[in-house]
Amino acid sequence: MAMNRDTKMRQPYSQGGKSSEHGVHGATHGSDRGGHLRRYGGIGMLQRHGEEFKVTKAQHAKINELREKHEIDKAELEAAQKKAKVNLRHLMRTIPGNGKQAAAAHRKKVYAAIEAVGEAENALRRMRYDHMEAARNLMNASQRKKLETWYLDKKQEKVKAAGVT
Repeated sequence: MAMNRDTKMRQPYSQGGKSSEHGVHGATHGSDRGGHLRRYGGIGMLQRHGEEFKVTKAQHAKINELREKHEIDKAELEAAQKKAKVNLRHLMRTIPGNGKQAAAAHRKKVYAAIEAVGEAENALRRMRYDHMEAARNLMNASQRKKLETWYLDKKQEKVKAAGVT
């Protein structure tokens, strides 16, 4: 909810609060920009730079299959992550009953929910790596060598842009 300065009343973001399609503060998720692994030889990077890596039509077809599977897997894991976060928020807002036993039982539930969020995030990271590895496995030896030098070139460009000598 956002505060309306004129009336000092809270408004849902859908009714004039500061929000966007990318969340409350306008930030985009890594996957909206190509993912945080986008420059490490993943599926999307191979699609964007296919010409540089001389990706064949057969490789493009396989990459498209991998991308579809990746998007489905990602949607499922992101849903699980979101559910885990919602559950954790609910537990964090819940005030346990009186007594040490109630507090201890509640703490145990909260800790389990924290672990569930962490496991959901780790599952996403593992899936992203698995898909990146699958894309790399489609590459031949010369494409892999090009990928190695490509990393170094991009790193040097970044250093030059930052003005570091």
